[in-house]
Order: sequence, then C-alpha cells, then structure tokens
Amino acid sequence: MEAPSLDSDIHFLKEKIKNGAEYIITQMFFDNLKFFAFVEKCRKGLITVSIIPGLKPIATKKQLNLILHRFSVDFLFFCRHFSKNSLYIFIFGI
Repeated sequence: MEAPSLDSDIHFLKEKIKNGAEYIITQMFFDNLKFFAFVEKCRKGLITVSIIPGLKPIATKKQLNLILHRFSVDFLFFCRHFSKNSLYIFIFGI
C-alpha cells in the first residue's frame, strides 16, 4: 500500500516515534538519492532517530536478474556511466 504523500509518511513516522519507536527502517530502494532526500526531509521535520536503509543483499545472478526485470532497474546503465567516478560510486552505491 502506497502512502498518499511523503508528508503523510513523515507525519505517521512522528506518531510512531512519539509512541516509542527508537529507529526507522525504510523499504527497499534502488535510488540512493531518494533515500538521502527522505533522510533530509525527516531531519527537517525534527525526526532525530536513526534511519536504517532497507537493503536487499544480492547473492546470485538469478536474484539480480529478478530485481532488474521486476523493478525496471537499469543497473548496467549505472555501471557503464558512473563506475569510473568515485563521487557517483558513493552516491549510487556501486
């Protein structure tokens, strides 16, 4: 189920923290920039608990192919275009 908006997510996260949550674990994501933007928005909303990225370790080629097709991720695009630049490697987590 998708939240109506990021602002709605932030509102409910604040409620969860108010009721005792000590950290946040995000959903799995493929775009680090969106994660960084989410963290920034949380901090601006005065959410100070730890925010742990939801990651999926990829151990086999089959898992990689499944993710690439199911989520329309163009992993090879990132590898070809960004793998020689250390800043992009950091940003995209390659």
